[in-house]
Amino acid sequence: MGLFERIRLLSAKNSLPHAVIFEGERAKEFSDFFAKTSVCDGENKPCGICRHCIKAEKGVHPDIIQLEPVGVSKNYKVDFVRNIKSDAFILPNEAEKKVYIFNEADNISEISQNALLKVIEEPPKSVIFIINCKEKSNLLDTIISRATIFRCDKDENEELDEESFEIINTAIQKSEYDFLSLLYNYSKEKQEFIRICDELVFSLRILYRAKIQNKDLGENKQLLEKLTLNRILNAIEILNDTKKSLLQNKAVKIVTARTCIKLKNALGR
Repeated sequence: MGLFERIRLLSAKNSLPHAVIFEGERAKEFSDFFAKTSVCDGENKPCGICRHCIKAEKGVHPDIIQLEPVGVSKNYKVDFVRNIKSDAFILPNEAEKKVYIFNEADNISEISQNALLKVIEEPPKSVIFIINCKEKSNLLDTIISRATIFRCDKDENEELDEESFEIINTAIQKSEYDFLSLLYNYSKEKQEFIRICDELVFSLRILYRAKIQNKDLGENKQLLEKLTLNRILNAIEILNDTKKSLLQNKAVKIVTARTCIKLKNALGR
């Protein structure tokens, strides 16, 4: 199971942890997804269409606080962390959760980590702390022991799920009618079509990286051989445009038909 699906599953069980460490080169990508999932108030979180998801996607959600280190040393000053500790006890502005994301936290000082530890140990119920780093070994053991660790290197979670494989393979191998029939199954609900767009983009990125690295994807090898880098990039752009159209409340079935034609041209001809 990929990391996106693991996060979705935790959310479905109402088990998202209050403190998380994302470790690796793709930490930012997964932490943003985790934050969006945390504030979403729709079904199948993140639904992609509720007001919280839309604001999170645009980077303007008031309850997702992106924090950055300062100075040449890229550190977090202890006074800054203490202020966050105080701010954490203020209720969220709009969502049920308020999410603090510490980006590039590898050089955070021991004194700043100890200040953060105090609020992680006994956090308000409405707050989630996310720490992004390249190596968790740069953090104190006391911080690590109180957080859930997700390893997300470039090659982590690089599994092409069966659902995405079937859709991409149908676009390449079969007729436009077969492809439209398959996509039609996802067009009954807007949030479901948005979900499959996200999954397809994620899978296409896996294929893109594998193509660049000449990586053997095993049973997906033949699929990879049929795609060029330009075809993959075009398909990703089409899916991102499709998602934007759906977020603008355009009719799902019309968007589905247009997406089918465009994807078939990009991947299958």
